[in-house]
Amino acid sequence: MTPVQNKNWADGVSRLPWATIDNNKVHIHNIRDFIYQSETDYKIQYIDKIYDLGQLNQLDYILSYWDGNQAIAHSIFSFGFKNGDRLAVSTEVRNAKDEEYGGFTGLYNQFELIYVLATERDVLQLRTNFRGEEVYIYPTNASKQEIRRLFNVVIDRVNTLRTTPKFYNTITQNCFTSLMTDFRKVGGKHHPFDYRLYANGFSDEMFYQNGKIKSSLPFAEAKQRAYINQYIQPNIYNANYSQQIRPYQY
Repeated sequence: MTPVQNKNWADGVSRLPWATIDNNKVHIHNIRDFIYQSETDYKIQYIDKIYDLGQLNQLDYILSYWDGNQAIAHSIFSFGFKNGDRLAVSTEVRNAKDEEYGGFTGLYNQFELIYVLATERDVLQLRTNFRGEEVYIYPTNASKQEIRRLFNVVIDRVNTLRTTPKFYNTITQNCFTSLMTDFRKVGGKHHPFDYRLYANGFSDEMFYQNGKIKSSLPFAEAKQRAYINQYIQPNIYNANYSQQIRPYQY
């Protein structure tokens, strides 16, 4: 079986992002920026945007829990820029409109892989306001050099997937393991037998203990502060969404 690019894709994964970098400028195409009225009622909107990589200075690690199971979560990276811009990176199943993802079927090359590049207002508000998920945002201690290298790795992956599709796999190529593969390429190391690499809902604690999370608080307090559902406004299209969900940083 071979992965393909020509299915009748579901709206949220219908367009593959891609980017070009020219010195300190990166031009990203097909950034998802849907406007939601509900999980199934939304305005389809993709945007192109130019970012100044000289302003790239922050990396946040995000976990989203969807069914009360604290052992498993959806992992997202968010790149931050000095001017307030944010770019979220969410590794997801690229499913056709007539395909429904299941963890078991995801083991057997049934779904393609996509790196969704999105505004936080899209990818996070969808989860907190309309799916009822619990979302946590952790600022990391990554240096500007590490963030830039990781950004380049992600863009390389995005561009490669546009020309060479790959399968999603529930265990080996999922929302967490894909991002960790990218992270390790820029020096992110973890004990290979740490159970939290496989129960990624606890990966925030792992990163905290490894000194990757930027916080002087005890972990339980850091996690409570990172919980963004307490800061959101219900179903409001807010241009300052990224600032609103981080009141402790502004």
